[in-house]
Amino acid sequence: MILDKISIYLYIFLVFASVMITAYFFFKKYVKKSSLAYMNCLRINDIFKSKFIKLEYLRNIIIDYPTKYSFDRDSTYNVLYRILSESREYYKTLFSKAISNEELYNEYLSECFNNYKNLGKGCKKKNKLIRNMYFRIEENIVSNIQLKQPETQISLNLKLIYESPKGRNSYTKYQTFNNDMILFGLQRSYKSNHDSFTQEHRNRIERRKMSVKLRLEILERDGFRCKLCGRSVKDGVKLHIDHIIPISKGGETIKSNLRVLCDECNLGKSNRILENDEIVQN
Repeated sequence: MILDKISIYLYIFLVFASVMITAYFFFKKYVKKSSLAYMNCLRINDIFKSKFIKLEYLRNIIIDYPTKYSFDRDSTYNVLYRILSESREYYKTLFSKAISNEELYNEYLSECFNNYKNLGKGCKKKNKLIRNMYFRIEENIVSNIQLKQPETQISLNLKLIYESPKGRNSYTKYQTFNNDMILFGLQRSYKSNHDSFTQEHRNRIERRKMSVKLRLEILERDGFRCKLCGRSVKDGVKLHIDHIIPISKGGETIKSNLRVLCDECNLGKSNRILENDEIVQN
C-alpha cells in the first residue's frame, strides 16, 4: 500500500517536472524569437567575429647543440634575441595583431554593454512574474552567445638540448617567454624602433585598465549622459568612455582623465585634446 502511494507521488512528480521542462523550453523559444537584445547580440557577433584575428600565440622551438661547450656558453635569452633579430618583422606583425584584437574586443564589450538596455523590450506580457522570468532567461541567453576573448597574448617556449655522443648524459635548458619578455627582446634586438614599441606597449597597458567596473563608475558619476552634448541612451545615442587627454598623447586611464561621451561626440573628438577640456576634479 505504501509502495503504491510512493509510486503515485513519484509519477505525479515526474509528470509535473516534464510539464515544467516542456513549458520552459517553449518559453525560451518564445524569448529567442521576440528578444531585441538577442537579435542585436547576434548582429554584433557577426560584425566582430570576422574582425578578430587568429594568432599563432604559442611557438615551441627546440635547439640541439653539437658540443657541451657550445651548450654551456649559450643561454635561452641569447637564443631569444637571435630569433627576434632574424624574425623581428614577423614578431612585430604578431604584436600588432594582438593589440588589434585587444582593441576590437574592448569595442565589442562596449557594444554588448550598450545592448543590455534592450533587455526586456521584446516582452509584450504585462504580468510581472512573466516579465521577470522573460528578463532572466533573455539575459542568460544573451550572455551565453557572447564571443570569447580572442588571443591577445603571445608566448615562446625555448628548449636547449645537449646529449653526449653515447647518450649517457643529457642536459636541458627550458624557458617560456611571455608577452612582455618578448617585447623587451624586440626592443633590444631592434633599437631603431625602440620608441614606437615602448609607446605601443604603454598604450596597451593603459587600455587594459578600462575594466567594466571602472566604466560603470564613470557612467554613474556623469549621470549616464554625454558631457559635451548632454544626450543619453534615451535620445538614441550610444555612450562611450572618453580619455580627456588621449592615451596616444600620454593620457592615463584614471577617473580624473575619463568622462562619458556619446558616440557622435567621441567620433568628432577623435584623439584630439579639446581647447576647453579640463581634467575632472574628484
